[in-house]
Amino acid sequence: MKVVAAVDPGMHPNFRFNEFSPTEKLILSELRKRWYLTNSGRDIEAGTSTYRFILIKPTTKFQTSFGLEREICLIFSPYESFEPRTLDAYDRALKHVSSVRLDSVCRVLVSKDKEICDKISALSAQEPEQPTTVPFTYDELVGDKTGDLVFNRFRNFFFSRDIFSVQGPLRSDTFFFGRARLVQDLVDRFKSGENSGLFGLRKSGKTSVVYSLIRWSLGRDEKVVLIDCESPSVHGLRWYQLLERIVSQYREAKESNLKIGGAGRYNEINASDLFSEDVKKIHASKKASPALFVFDEIERISPKTASSKHWLDGDDFVYFWQSIRSLIQEFPGLINFLIVGTNPQSVEESKVGVHDNPLFALVPSSYVPCFKYEQTKDMVETLGSYMGLNFDPQVISKLQEDFGGHPFLTRQVCSQIHKGLDVNRPVVVDLSVYADAYSKFIKSGAAYLGMVVDVLREQFPEEYELLTMLAQGKVEDYESVASIFLINHLEGYGLVERQLKGPVISVNAVKAYMLALHRYEIDLDSDERRRNEINERSNALEIALRGLIRRSLRVANSEAKSVELVLNAVPSDRRSKLIGISYRELLRDEGAPLFLLDLKSIIDRSWDSIFKNIFPVDKQRFLTYFDDVNEARRIPAHAKAISKDDFSAWRALIKRFETWVADVC
Repeated sequence: MKVVAAVDPGMHPNFRFNEFSPTEKLILSELRKRWYLTNSGRDIEAGTSTYRFILIKPTTKFQTSFGLEREICLIFSPYESFEPRTLDAYDRALKHVSSVRLDSVCRVLVSKDKEICDKISALSAQEPEQPTTVPFTYDELVGDKTGDLVFNRFRNFFFSRDIFSVQGPLRSDTFFFGRARLVQDLVDRFKSGENSGLFGLRKSGKTSVVYSLIRWSLGRDEKVVLIDCESPSVHGLRWYQLLERIVSQYREAKESNLKIGGAGRYNEINASDLFSEDVKKIHASKKASPALFVFDEIERISPKTASSKHWLDGDDFVYFWQSIRSLIQEFPGLINFLIVGTNPQSVEESKVGVHDNPLFALVPSSYVPCFKYEQTKDMVETLGSYMGLNFDPQVISKLQEDFGGHPFLTRQVCSQIHKGLDVNRPVVVDLSVYADAYSKFIKSGAAYLGMVVDVLREQFPEEYELLTMLAQGKVEDYESVASIFLINHLEGYGLVERQLKGPVISVNAVKAYMLALHRYEIDLDSDERRRNEINERSNALEIALRGLIRRSLRVANSEAKSVELVLNAVPSDRRSKLIGISYRELLRDEGAPLFLLDLKSIIDRSWDSIFKNIFPVDKQRFLTYFDDVNEARRIPAHAKAISKDDFSAWRALIKRFETWVADVC
């Protein structure tokens, strides 16, 4: 834990106490007993309302309990009803004080609205990226003679809020960590007149970097124009229509009054010329400064990966980038562009169909780097301190090892830690707490891990196969087939790093996910392990088949008729024992009274009316496969040996069955 300078309660000699209303003076008199009042601020206007801000510094008790070190902005809102726009007053206050001295995650609101706590709680749930606002009413603070109310209110609003769990791109600097150098490098390239490409896996922080660039441009002559290629209103446009849209966005960003004609002027013949003319006019219409066009989710308008057909396999990509490249080469200094996405193929391949790729050799591709240890430490300790979570240094080391500096995954497992600690805070997060949270995350967080690697499975199948090899320990196979081109993607994404003894997966959680996902592809070297897999997969298949049969019969028949169909498929010597059992109980997932061969009989009897439309094979072939699966299932019960070849054949067979069932479930 950081060592902070002790701060005693009190009030700065220059604090203008007499400028406040009588009630506010009473509040300040109570606050000065537990906080140090540093700056009396001033009145500020937000819309038609007037507020007063002051700065308060946390004393040692608040510093150690909530990780607060810098001054906090407190707003007095003398209105009976709170409106969300009240929070705009904090932005106005920042114009009068240095942001360096203020805490960016915490602020205090004192309101006359008696329902202020409920309203702020609801607003925080809707906007999780906003700083933590700790609310009080005027009456509460006047009556807080012990200070317990203030302390407990901070505890409730800080420790109950999960600021690790922010899901979307970060649109403010509040929780933006570890990317300042990357943003500055992109700014420097832009100022030098260079184009850039930034790539990374899903949830690696690409769009957060884009928003940071936009914030950098606010109030500057240089403008950043964002083109969100994922939007259907972008990728649905033809190449010449998109050029016209970009010109419109540039004019708006430049706040130019220039008249450039009505919409629909651009067509396939004149678009390139009009684009150059319009950009030049807009550039000169106000102070001449370069603009940065940012194409986010570039793969949505790129060959092979685009969301609309004319970008996917037409010539729109070529004509679009030929137009932009022509402008940049003929009139340097007007615009530059940044391409952002998961897939760098749009700038790596020299050909697009029969055409030369206009982006080839024009854009160097770089990747969003994973956090180094110090960056992970800074993020985890800073956010954790606001939630009463003090992380043991060994836990931070494990976080770095297990998640490889991937900020999104790191935050999500820390969120799991927060959810699993129902104890008084602050509390030390030790290795036992982390081990429990990590285990739960690996089991329940598969969707997050899937988001990270799915781009490989969908768009880079060769790289995905290589990653699977490494996860399974097949290092020699990996090195024998991995070309430099393929390795560059895996290492660029931060999934693989080369160590002295060879390449390794650098994110342990991804390795665990890949192993679990492909656990039935690993070579098993003993009969016991093969029998265990046969038993496990056969049981899972039987449960899935019961569910499929239960739903399919019920869709086609009444419940009574469905029960009749099931009972007629059961041998007569067992049928009488099943009469009276409900339909759902007959085919429940666990502990159902039907055997695997009963399920075969049900499917056989209802094949023509139901199941021939479900399974993509003929009836006889299906029933033969069924018998083979059932025969193999008897092996574990009798502890029989099974050869490697027979086991491989069984794996292929049951995988086919699993795929059929999964496709309709």
